[in-house]
Amino acid sequence: MEMKLRSIESKLLSGGSDKSIVERTREQEAALEAQRRRLAEQRRREREIVARMEEEAGSMANLQDNFTSLKQEVEVNTRRLKKLYEKLQVDVCSLSEC
Repeated sequence: MEMKLRSIESKLLSGGSDKSIVERTREQEAALEAQRRRLAEQRRREREIVARMEEEAGSMANLQDNFTSLKQEVEVNTRRLKKLYEKLQVDVCSLSEC
């Protein structure tokens, strides 16, 4: 009976396997550290993605500003062109004595 009790006690202390508690603890710590490294790497990648997205959003805003500026420039140049064309018509008419 005492042998059986010692056997059960030994299994309880060792967790029922051949590995000691110290070995299992080391393995669990190593697994935990590996998981921490994976999590840190994932967070780093997420920060890179967020930074890239913010940069692209800024670029898009600049492109939209340029488009607005170019559109305004086209409108101003169109008005100037119309005025110059009207002056040309007046000058052509005065030369040909309309």
